[in-house]
Amino acid sequence: MRTKLTIIIIAALFILIPESVFALGNISISPSTLTIEVGSSRTFTITATNTIGDVTISSSNSSIASVNTNEWETGMVEEGQTKKGNIKVTGMSEGTATITLTLDAATFDGEDLEGQTRTVTVTVVKKADQDITFTDVPKNAWYYEVVKEAYNRGIIAGYAGNKFGPNDKVTRGQLVTFLYRLEGIPEVSEASYFTDVPTGIYYSKAVNWAYENHIVNGYGTSGKFGPNDPIIRQDLAVILYGYSIFKGYSYETEYDLSVFADYNKISSYAIPALKWAVRNGVINGKGTSNGNRLIAPRSNATRAEAAAMIINFVHTFEE
Repeated sequence: MRTKLTIIIIAALFILIPESVFALGNISISPSTLTIEVGSSRTFTITATNTIGDVTISSSNSSIASVNTNEWETGMVEEGQTKKGNIKVTGMSEGTATITLTLDAATFDGEDLEGQTRTVTVTVVKKADQDITFTDVPKNAWYYEVVKEAYNRGIIAGYAGNKFGPNDKVTRGQLVTFLYRLEGIPEVSEASYFTDVPTGIYYSKAVNWAYENHIVNGYGTSGKFGPNDPIIRQDLAVILYGYSIFKGYSYETEYDLSVFADYNKISSYAIPALKWAVRNGVINGKGTSNGNRLIAPRSNATRAEAAAMIINFVHTFEE
């Protein structure tokens, strides 16, 4: 079954726009490969910039991978902005299928995109429900199920010696690596944007990807990212919020944070992200013995907490 989606992006024609701006016109997708379990769903993102036209989306085998194109909403995007749409792909049976986007479009610099294609290769595998054997993740721990799911999805790996380190502080480099894996490890520039992020480190490409897509920033004008610095809970929420915006997900952002006894410790820059995170079930806060709820915004986030927030995010926005 083929479903036609219309992308309408309007640029202001009465303003002289530099040619370098027009050159940005394109329709792209991310990621270009997906691995999905039978019965589960993942999304890929269409991004249209300075472009007007149509996109036809089809699956080479809908009995293996079906496309739910109701996730895309057409509309007009003013000059200088982009239009994003998330297309949900559901694994129906084991095998490989190709999702093809056929373009009938043009960019505002005059490039004819008609007939061009963009493809997503989808591999559908048997549902994994493999028990984890980390010696420091007992089955009665509150985080067992989220660590198990994050591990089975290939988002978070363990340490040598069959350890996970659930109470270890999660670092900025680790967090963007988790999100990079969640995104499907897309192609990214090799050049580093930060003086403390050399090439060839496990987090190098992840940091570049997150920076290029405005998910993270460095430390002011220092030219540093701080990949090995621990990340506090409010900053973890800020980065997940940035990832949600990058994906183009719709979301609710209103929530009364005063229900948390320590809400006055939240930094002003993190308030929108924490409202979003609590409202959408990404973060739930912590209970105390006296019945208060704490959001602990300035506490270091642990690897178990990072796993929980990421899996909560996946359940809310990608399934």
